[in-house]
Amino acid sequence: TNVGGGIDNESGGSLTDTAGLVVTSNTGTSGGGVYNTAGALALSLSNGMIGGSSTTGNAATTGPGGGIFNATTGAAPTTRLSGETISWNTATSSLGGGIYSVGSLSVSTGSISSNKSTAGGGLYNLAVSPALPPVLNGVTVSGNTATTGQGGGIDDGAHTAAGGGLVMTGGSLSNNTA
Repeated sequence: TNVGGGIDNESGGSLTDTAGLVVTSNTGTSGGGVYNTAGALALSLSNGMIGGSSTTGNAATTGPGGGIFNATTGAAPTTRLSGETISWNTATSSLGGGIYSVGSLSVSTGSISSNKSTAGGGLYNLAVSPALPPVLNGVTVSGNTATTGQGGGIDDGAHTAAGGGLVMTGGSLSNNTA
């Protein structure tokens, strides 16, 4: 099994969907549902679903990012998720059950729920650019689990890096477990 069980977007690739793309039941070593990495020009998904239910979730078997692995760079957020449902994904032996991000990321509305990993069950953030922190706006983060580490809902691993961090406006955090 390789990276990006459902979608592998890298090396100059660009993916935009506004019609509700559904990415379910995929497996990869990292990025079980979507693998989006350096060199990718853009990933923009709206009103779709990554995962879905306990029987259709995506899985990262050995690496991070059960639903989405994001490692992009750029002067503006190159990964944009709007109204997405990111649920029931797993990173069995690594970080970020729903989303693992070490790059530019913007998530607005939607939900990150019922995902599981060792740490950062819903979202594991390791982006360290002070100029472009990941942004969550009006997102519901609920029912996620970190099995051995911290951050059932969100683990902001960048908090120890100079200038790192995450910005969350509105939304809610509830019923997450670490």
